Amino acid sequence: MGWKVRRGGGWFRNLENNLVFPRDTIGEPHYDSRIISAAFWEIRKGVLPAGRVGWADTIIHFTRYSGANTFDDFAIETFFTADDDGNPSNGCPNFALIANSYARHGIGQGYYPYFYADIDSISSTGDSTFYEPAETVTIHYSIVYDHFHSRVSGFPYPPAESVLIKFTTRDTDITFIDSAAFFPSIEYHDTVHAQFRFVIDTDIVSHYAKFKLNVPSGYLCPWRNGEITIPLGKPQMLLVGACPPAEAHNLYEYYYVPAYSQFLGVVGFCVATDSTPTYEQMKRFPVVLWYTGEAESSLSARNIAELSTYMDSGGGVILTGQDGFDNPGYSSWLSEYFGARVDSTNIRTIRVFGIAGDSLGDSFDVVLIGGSGANNQRSPSTLMPTTGTPFQRYDSPGNPVAAVRFTNSTHKSVILGYGLEATAGGVMSITLADALRKLLHWFGIPTYDEVSEPRVYAKPEKPLINAYPNPFNEAVTISIKSKEEFELTIYDLNGKIVHQKRGMHNRGNTNFVWKPSELPSGVYFIVVKTENIISTAKILLVR
Repeated sequence: MGWKVRRGGGWFRNLENNLVFPRDTIGEPHYDSRIISAAFWEIRKGVLPAGRVGWADTIIHFTRYSGANTFDDFAIETFFTADDDGNPSNGCPNFALIANSYARHGIGQGYYPYFYADIDSISSTGDSTFYEPAETVTIHYSIVYDHFHSRVSGFPYPPAESVLIKFTTRDTDITFIDSAAFFPSIEYHDTVHAQFRFVIDTDIVSHYAKFKLNVPSGYLCPWRNGEITIPLGKPQMLLVGACPPAEAHNLYEYYYVPAYSQFLGVVGFCVATDSTPTYEQMKRFPVVLWYTGEAESSLSARNIAELSTYMDSGGGVILTGQDGFDNPGYSSWLSEYFGARVDSTNIRTIRVFGIAGDSLGDSFDVVLIGGSGANNQRSPSTLMPTTGTPFQRYDSPGNPVAAVRFTNSTHKSVILGYGLEATAGGVMSITLADALRKLLHWFGIPTYDEVSEPRVYAKPEKPLINAYPNPFNEAVTISIKSKEEFELTIYDLNGKIVHQKRGMHNRGNTNFVWKPSELPSGVYFIVVKTENIISTAKILLVR
């Protein structure tokens, strides 16, 4: 089989293949044996400690004497042969490796159980609509130890023991209060609950923070990677869809979402055709982006009144769309609050170029067809500046104005005669993300990619735990070597805390003597937690 014989960096001979039982069987013993032989090969390649292929060969050899005459029965008997303590209920060495090696080839009871983690709730000490600076955020998880696709649902998988589940992030704008949950034992099919808490720093730029749920190696469900993204910070922009029917709003919203998600954290949503966005709703946001999609003359009198109140109070507005504000009745309002009015309602062009040297328009070139844009611009409007400043023009005869920026003593605003959702990206066009970034910067709103600097993350040193004697009968000395302040907790098999102590680090080891005079014999778990790292150890009390 090529055991320990290598040539050219690989095995002299191996039995690897992707054959699956019963799909790839043809009824010929020699050919069909390749399926289970591939499982054998994977076991001997992955056995731990590394290099114990002889152990793997021995297990497979003696399993032949069980009398099993089918692939599935042989796989099951392998676990009994590999058992090393006369108690199959607690598994055997390399249990997961054996199970998964067979399962990849359609043999046996199926893959080893996974942890399936689902978020039950996310709450904060604020109003829970947004997770803002200085708030404490709590995330509740339900974690199931199971395998919903097991071929033998009643197979007695052993419990997962000494399970330490950690909630981690590389984000430097939060401080954890609870970042780990420890479970001495989780039975197959059982569900446990974990809570993680962190505080958001007081001075941050709104952004998306990425977190990851870390479970013991080999246990995380492969199609659920345990990663979540949470927006942190103060609200920055309210995205308002004013394009009936609702399906159109949903369609165009999904051009904006991937764009702002690249650099912007907290964004609100509102559909103007469902309910009028009020000043009270809008005032939490420094900028409102109001897009009209393919709607014609879609601004109602109530919309205009609420937007006016918002801008009079200092709010910034980006008004974008091809036909949404063409009605001549809007002209005086547009001139007062946007410094422009609609001039022509149907220009034929696909290219918009930014005015060189302008504080907003420089390099703000847009193509309105193709690429990743919405391809919905059939009749863009040209604009006539009154008191505003043009920053984009159409690439057509006379270069009519495509967009105007406006500033007065109370507010800043932008009006575009086309829909930003059509921004195509590519060689001749910036992307929609870059367009939004430019606009927000002009309004004085920082974006996370702009202020974030590369950080060097030093890997914390893991505390070392040494317990002696182990097993013990009266007292055990627990020696902790840590460069940080730590907390020591001892759990029983039921997850109950039986002892807890805080200790300051010192130059050498910190020693504790634990005398569990009233506790019964059994297994106990030591958990040492610093700010960044958690270590565990198992001890045995024998009376």
